[in-house]
Amino acid sequence: MSIYKRRGAAFCAILFLCVFLCVPAPAQRLTEFLGVKASEGTVTVKGVADGTYTSGGDSDHWTLLWDANLQFKLEEYVAGGQFWRGKFTSGNVTVRHKDVFTGNGCTVTMQSDGSGFPGSLITVQR
Repeated sequence: MSIYKRRGAAFCAILFLCVFLCVPAPAQRLTEFLGVKASEGTVTVKGVADGTYTSGGDSDHWTLLWDANLQFKLEEYVAGGQFWRGKFTSGNVTVRHKDVFTGNGCTVTMQSDGSGFPGSLITVQR
């Protein structure tokens, strides 16, 4: 059960970034965008997921932290779909995860940290 909650929190952060960069422009504002050649900016997202699952005498406590500070450039306006298309140009994403399981008189701690530019971490194929 705990693994689904952890994945759900990371999914929400990724979904937020995708939606933010693909929000359609309202039709009444379309004329404002027709003369624009490009747009750029910064997205900053921080989040924390923390939880405990207990069953019988066993317990599992996890913490997931993520921090993204990314610069982007929207280079193309797609009129048919009324959205901007672009890419992340620089920045950093940091993810930290810690899980402590206690059961049968034993404690297991797992921790992983990751950091980098998403372009070096994710490959998109068409």
